[in-house]
Amino acid sequence: MGNSEWWRYQAVGLIALVAIVGAACGQTSPTPTPATSSLVPIGVPMALYESAEHPFSIQYPAEWIEHPEVQNGEIVVWRTGSQGEWFVIVEGSTVYGESLSAYVDAVISIDRQTDPQHEMVSREQTATVQGLSTELLEYTLYDGAHTVSALIYLHDNRIGFRTAYGAPTPRYEEMQDMIAYSFGTFQATK
Repeated sequence: MGNSEWWRYQAVGLIALVAIVGAACGQTSPTPTPATSSLVPIGVPMALYESAEHPFSIQYPAEWIEHPEVQNGEIVVWRTGSQGEWFVIVEGSTVYGESLSAYVDAVISIDRQTDPQHEMVSREQTATVQGLSTELLEYTLYDGAHTVSALIYLHDNRIGFRTAYGAPTPRYEEMQDMIAYSFGTFQATK
């Protein structure tokens, strides 16, 4: 066997080895990554909000300004930024039934009383990365001038959580990736 034939067999062997290793690697289970890893908003620093009183945490835009004067018993946090607003409402002792669906129905009913032009765009049952059953709502207010995206969760069938982002409708689209990321970080902590 000449030197050139030896190199040819080596090259064929190397190609076969790469193909076998590549095929084997393609069949292994990849390391799981959190669902939010692909949703990290570029250029939007996030901060973690952890409630001292209520069993939840969520990330929000770090540069947004808190408005404690708006916060009361149910509104536990309210922040605004150049694109819109973010708030969390916690209802400690719900009277809306024992299901998430009944609670969401009640939330929608209350919102429609506040703004008769409340227009539901979508309502979707989903689960968080933690496996918590939630519902996502998207609706418009004020004759379509304002769009809201809300994540709603019922903890132990008695504590209702609603976190929502609102923005003037023309700016809403630019916030969607950041909203999806933020909602993906929601966790029940107790």
